[in-house]
Amino acid sequence: MSLRKHHGARNGLRILQIMLLFLLDACGGGGGLASLGGVGSGGTGSAMGTVTGLASVILDGNEFNDTQASWAASDAQGVNIGVPATQINLGDQVIMSLTGQGQTGHVQVQAQLAGTVSSLGVNSMMVNGLQVRISTDASLAPLTYFTGLGNFNDLAVGEQVEVFGAYGEDAQGPYLLATRVVLQPLGGLSLMTGRVQSYSPGSSTLVLGGISYALSSVALNQAATANLQPGQLVTLWMSSASTVVSALYVYSVQGLQGNLQISGIAYNLQSGQFQVDGITVLASAAQMTVVHEGSYVTVEGQVTRATVEASQVNAMTSLGAPVLLHGSVTQYVSSASLVVRGIPVDASHATINGNLANGIFVEIQGQIAGNTVLATQVDVQAPPVQATLDQQGIVTALDMTQSTLTLNAEDGASYQVHWTNNVFVVPVKEGAKASLSQLMMGQQIEVHGQVQADGSLLADTLTFSGNPPSAPGKGGLEVHGVVYSYNAALGIFYVNNLPFSLGQVNVQGGTLANGSAVDISFMPGAPNQVLTLTMDN
Repeated sequence: MSLRKHHGARNGLRILQIMLLFLLDACGGGGGLASLGGVGSGGTGSAMGTVTGLASVILDGNEFNDTQASWAASDAQGVNIGVPATQINLGDQVIMSLTGQGQTGHVQVQAQLAGTVSSLGVNSMMVNGLQVRISTDASLAPLTYFTGLGNFNDLAVGEQVEVFGAYGEDAQGPYLLATRVVLQPLGGLSLMTGRVQSYSPGSSTLVLGGISYALSSVALNQAATANLQPGQLVTLWMSSASTVVSALYVYSVQGLQGNLQISGIAYNLQSGQFQVDGITVLASAAQMTVVHEGSYVTVEGQVTRATVEASQVNAMTSLGAPVLLHGSVTQYVSSASLVVRGIPVDASHATINGNLANGIFVEIQGQIAGNTVLATQVDVQAPPVQATLDQQGIVTALDMTQSTLTLNAEDGASYQVHWTNNVFVVPVKEGAKASLSQLMMGQQIEVHGQVQADGSLLADTLTFSGNPPSAPGKGGLEVHGVVYSYNAALGIFYVNNLPFSLGQVNVQGGTLANGSAVDISFMPGAPNQVLTLTMDN
């Protein structure tokens, strides 16, 4: 989970088509397909798949330089909005463009399903009539990462979830292999993904999974723009318990040129071809030998009309990459509880080279375990140029005319921070307004940015924070995260794998529940005793 999950409303662009909206302007022809697979490679094109690490952004084991990226997600109406880079999370499904300078351009974070859990099975559940399967074998597919839940066993029928995942089909029917499951408040967004069974523009309806959906005027225009046809894979946006579609995504490479990396479940295998997320991949006989129905694959290829002509196909077993996290340590409690790039980490059984503390830069290898990364290797080192840091501290100098400030960080170091007009300013609480004009001396902020050659930080996100790091609450430690396993009768809950007792503390800013984003100051104990708790939803 991110340090704080924020949604900003920036550009209000409407989604027209899954690739065209964000990628078309940045895609071009030429270059070998290997140019897609690394930072600074110089390749142009696009990529879509699962976030499997955060150094720059790591997509299915391939790292892409995101120092100049712009990030976006969709709100409950399917309207595209800008979001801070800190919102990217393990297991997210993303679509991104690549520029000729080897840089990531636009990055779209996109969930595939949202709704109420109607039934639970063995590592599976039903949501909106679609089967969701939990990934439990890292050699076959990226493991499912959980937010607002300790693991799959914490889920209950009737709860609402948002699911990121890879679409597939087999003898049991269509399904979504979950790469991330997020516990959501009841009565919120409803998303549905599946293949269109029939579409009638005259009556403004389409049928998906045997259910007829009415298209709003916006969705109808999007369907027309994308030349929607039966058999195509789509994601639909609706309000809770409604079958009126406010917006839709169409999974297609229509109109694209050049290089493409795409990862997902291989299904609908035929002679010399298969599908990944509704997109047809043309493959040689040799490439088809590594493809099996239901296997998770990464394809590198060239877009040719409405298909992808593969130059390389890799199964998950041949990728074999662990989860990688590169960044500064925040919310350090012990080796069993720290946060890197917004992800809770348990390094209690890892080989640790160096001393862990808030603010230091680390490179971590590990594997997902529920809502945590279990580290196997932790290396403490000086942050290299272009490394991404998260630093929290106090503004001790400020020059708005030069777009610079000095940050006295909680590790005792002093950082020179500068920014451009593209910096994302995030308020303490969602819904509040924040702007650069509100910056002032003595203010506590969190800076997310990249190390420059002179040692300064180029900020892409500035977050206005709460209690100063030197004195959280009444003198205890401080964590931010998402509540799970909440027992209201006992006042016991977990955040970042730490148990907490609420005691007689008054919750500020809302009602505590599973899935709540919270800021907590506490005194260590068994369980840890809450001093202050503020909702951060």
